[in-house]
Amino acid sequence: VSRQLYSHLKDIRSKELRDLIEKPVLVKEDVPVSKIIGIMTKEKSHEVFVQLSDKSLFCLNTRDILVARDINTMKSSTLGKRIPSLTQTDSVGNAARIMSLHRLRALPIIDESSHEIMGQVSSKRILQYILETFDKKKINFDKRIIASDLMTPELITIEPKDKVATARNIMTKDMIDHLPIVEQMHEGTNLVKGIVTSSDIMHTLIPSERIARYAIVSEHDKHRLELEVIGIADRNIVTISPNEAINSVINLLL
Repeated sequence: VSRQLYSHLKDIRSKELRDLIEKPVLVKEDVPVSKIIGIMTKEKSHEVFVQLSDKSLFCLNTRDILVARDINTMKSSTLGKRIPSLTQTDSVGNAARIMSLHRLRALPIIDESSHEIMGQVSSKRILQYILETFDKKKINFDKRIIASDLMTPELITIEPKDKVATARNIMTKDMIDHLPIVEQMHEGTNLVKGIVTSSDIMHTLIPSERIARYAIVSEHDKHRLELEVIGIADRNIVTISPNEAINSVINLLL
């Protein structure tokens, strides 16, 4: 299976990034974290990039924001981390390798002459290109390469009554953005009750009367991070069969 997929992805891995460039989400180094949360929400992005006067680059993602002690006073420069940059002549394979290493969904692309950020490449755009290539070459894996060939077999999960703080700690420690919420039933089976993301937890940091989808809790009643995680979870989860073909899996991800 791996050899077959590796062969079909050979041309995709060597593809230059110039045709996959998207508009980047940029912020200045002195922007407060509270404003960055608003920008991420509006742009539906998981990363923002900061370019300093010396042309060095920082990235701030949703997991970074989860550790902010005060979103109104902390600035982007205090939470951001230096990351590798790419040029438009870099390959898709190299971009995917760096994304996997740093657990990011987007990377900045700089102009080789000015060293200014000219765009970004995202994991979503790469997936779109893979699907476009499969369709163009009329490659249909059907049941030859299925979801179980690519899935993570041992998931990190959390229970419905666990606290939001617990979910936050797991995400920052293990560098993951999604946690399935699983309830152990009396008969020994596990029931998926929902999924919580780093974005869900990030939004609880915003001062608001409504801090959960299913309850209104005042500031004096309970701290946001002490809420049960099921209260901020998405219960309308998308599931697939282990036998789902790779083409269908990519379509669902997009």
